[in-house]
Amino acid sequence: MAQLMKIVADEILMVRGGDALEDRVGIVEHWAWAIDGATGLVSERLFPGASDASWFVDALDLALRAEAAGATSTPANLLERVLMRVRAAVPDVDRLCSLSAERMPSAACAIVRMMETRVSYVIVGDCSLMFRRNGVPVRLTDPRPMATEAPILDEVKRLQSRGASLAERREVIMPLLVARRRSMNQPGGYCSLDLTGAGINTSLSGVVELPDDGKCVLCTDGFTRLVDVFGACSEARMVMDALDGPLWNVAAAVRKLEKDDPDRLRATRIKLFDDLAACRVSAFR
Repeated sequence: MAQLMKIVADEILMVRGGDALEDRVGIVEHWAWAIDGATGLVSERLFPGASDASWFVDALDLALRAEAAGATSTPANLLERVLMRVRAAVPDVDRLCSLSAERMPSAACAIVRMMETRVSYVIVGDCSLMFRRNGVPVRLTDPRPMATEAPILDEVKRLQSRGASLAERREVIMPLLVARRRSMNQPGGYCSLDLTGAGINTSLSGVVELPDDGKCVLCTDGFTRLVDVFGACSEARMVMDALDGPLWNVAAAVRKLEKDDPDRLRATRIKLFDDLAACRVSAFR
């Protein structure tokens, strides 16, 4: 059996984009993770805290810290135990799980376990795992969230071309966002994590050889907006910058691009600002 490696954090970054920070990163022993919360699309609140999504990511983060200590399972199996722990602490969880998807908080996440010669991972949704192998930059993420959002962004662009205001755009796209959320963990939809745990079954999981220098970056989609939304550089360049330089350099570039486009005309997106979180970790014996 391969020896498990300890992980040290080279850098951790969590930056709020709205009223509540709904992204988290964490490290325990040979485990590391990034979590990106998404609140429901209705005004009704179901959980305490700054937002339903912040409650959910806090619950996931705390459960990960408890379950990861001493764990030697696969990341997907760890995530199953984490969901069981979170569910056990929620009164009337079965009723809540029966609610439609747009009423419930959800989350994307990336979790890794570092071993002597390899890294095992699970990715749920649009969080990313980035590393370099034999000098080649690599990014692993699930393409389904962006693919299902693309038609909505096309409609936003159409409305922009007609001179629609932000308020008019919101009115038109809200039903589209609700329909997309209802496609979560359904055939043809996208994968995400909620209290039902359904997203684990369709998550991306696998094993890769230990990256160069034992380093990798886990991040939320707010961080990768630099490429996915703004197209400000190549994906390879973003990965290299995240691995080699301060994470804040990427984050600062994203924030400047967001601020310089307040009407969202140069880069089509739903949110003006997004939370962003990332951690760069190194493995050692």
